[in-house]
Amino acid sequence: MPRHSLPEEVWTVAPVLAHAHLESWDAPSEQWQRESFTEWVQALMAWRAQDRLDPQESAQRSLHALGEAGTACVAAHVGEPFDLADALAATPGAPRVLAWQEWIGAGELNNPWPGCHGFALHAPYSVPMPQAQALLARSHSRKELLSLHLGEHAEEREFLASATGPMADMVEALQGSLPGSRFASPVDWLEAAGGMRRGVLAVHGGDLSAAELQRLQRAGVSLVFCPGTHEYFARARPAFVEAGGLPPALGCDSMASNQCLDPLYELRLACQQMPEFGPQVWWTALTAGGAEALQQADLGHWKPGAEARAMRLSQVPASALISAAELCAYLASGEATCVAEGSLPPC
Repeated sequence: MPRHSLPEEVWTVAPVLAHAHLESWDAPSEQWQRESFTEWVQALMAWRAQDRLDPQESAQRSLHALGEAGTACVAAHVGEPFDLADALAATPGAPRVLAWQEWIGAGELNNPWPGCHGFALHAPYSVPMPQAQALLARSHSRKELLSLHLGEHAEEREFLASATGPMADMVEALQGSLPGSRFASPVDWLEAAGGMRRGVLAVHGGDLSAAELQRLQRAGVSLVFCPGTHEYFARARPAFVEAGGLPPALGCDSMASNQCLDPLYELRLACQQMPEFGPQVWWTALTAGGAEALQQADLGHWKPGAEARAMRLSQVPASALISAAELCAYLASGEATCVAEGSLPPC
């Protein structure tokens, strides 16, 4: 086998992002206020009704950005139908995509859109309990993963506990009524919906307490955190460190609540927001942790049987090559932004 010398270049296992939205590439997110999450949601909904980039083109640009940033795989909530196969075919170097049709509101369950691996449940405030229970039961019977936004902000908690506040006003205007049941915690709501089990991914969790996060961990629910979105809303520090155990897998949400789609940006912010875990542990969360949450056994590692997905970094300083700890610190520093171009050498 020929040997190839690649000076000042480092190959790493390619990251796995366990949450994203692909259709909001051109969202004017910097113009939207962020103090009230409900008002942000309403701004997003109003923008979606305007003349904007086609969801197909938006998805292609998002996939191109993720591929250029070295992403191996991304899990996506698909809120608007588009041809995923065509988007991938038109985007050389795109990551593997695990896509779920995102369910909002009531209605009868049918088959998901083409290219989608089942359904995602949007959130406790946007999906009535009967539909949430049906979605979770469907995914469980078919042994499919189900992802949902959970415990993202205090307005969701207020809505579930008392059906009051700005979120209650929005839901009543959209759905014509408010739910009759009350839940002290988003985790209580998930338990009532039948989602406290393996195969469920709870995304965000920034408003959940350490005890609530521990309940999810004990039930086998996979936790996913999006540092860029947490930064966008300037939210208080989440309780993942206080909950103990391993950190959550990482996601990037969308350009409607983030400044870029880049796994190394999420890694850097995660290290800044919760430095106690350290760069090496966060790097594991971004690679093996994401692959485990998404049940992609051939990603997140380079053991025999893994797919050869590599992030190639050029111009890596010698100081970053002293140890794995130094390399992970470099990856999380914000300086490792140059992804080397070119295909894998032949062997």
